[in-house]
Amino acid sequence: MYDHNKKAGNEGDVVKHPALIAAAAALMAECDGAFEYADTFAGYAFNSLRSDGEWPKGIGVLGRSGRTSDNSAVNFWRQLWSCTAGLRGSVYPGSSVFILKLCLSKGCSFHARLWDTSPAVVAQLMNAFNTDEAEIHPRPAEVGDFSDVKPSLLLIDPPGLRTQSKKEYPDLADLLRYFDVVDNAMLWFPITAQGGGSPAPETKPSRTAKSQCLARGLWVTSVRWSGGVRTCGCRLAYKLRPHAREQLRAAVNNVAALMHWNPDWVTHEEPPNQWIHRSGGTRAL
Repeated sequence: MYDHNKKAGNEGDVVKHPALIAAAAALMAECDGAFEYADTFAGYAFNSLRSDGEWPKGIGVLGRSGRTSDNSAVNFWRQLWSCTAGLRGSVYPGSSVFILKLCLSKGCSFHARLWDTSPAVVAQLMNAFNTDEAEIHPRPAEVGDFSDVKPSLLLIDPPGLRTQSKKEYPDLADLLRYFDVVDNAMLWFPITAQGGGSPAPETKPSRTAKSQCLARGLWVTSVRWSGGVRTCGCRLAYKLRPHAREQLRAAVNNVAALMHWNPDWVTHEEPPNQWIHRSGGTRAL
């Protein structure tokens, strides 16, 4: 079973969490009452930064560099994991804790619905949140879970997408169905490459996944941190209010610059003709 502890704080988290915080902060500014957060692949509330983890290539780069940011979302994210005594032996928050802390900073009431199938993850989530703060569901999420209660923001963060070699991962078509019933949602997934060249060419399944998201009416932000093969970057596909989209992109651009990633490998794409898929049909902007 997939366990994010080893990957916590890696390059994918460096992209995902500032983007999540930026989008959520923009939505909180327009939110009355509780901020309703939902996460279909919740993961741990806290992840140990282990000696054999992937964090040295992610948050470890920023921890060592001393580079500063002028982006509020990036700074907020960084404050929650930075440790002056060194990162090894510390903890890196999960997505739900980042949103909880953001709500506290904004004076918003926090409520979450979290799904995960790992008994260890579910046990930790239940220990981290009280029943008033979060509903923990020890099963896979379903589109029907959002038929009646709509979250302020939904994060869809699978460990990967189904391919011929990764049949245990969810199918993209199933994940895209959530965008039919939720107004503000983000989907994270990896970019994969293989073959020669610098950068190595993206795999066909990876390219196809991006095309399917755009065709579905989603905006897509792509970040590649390596010219090599296998998992070399990640994507965010999202349906968000315009201000939240702008803030997400600004945070991604900022953190990619702090990491000294190639700026040509950071792209933001709009869907063809800016069609937005809505429950019950589509409409143009």
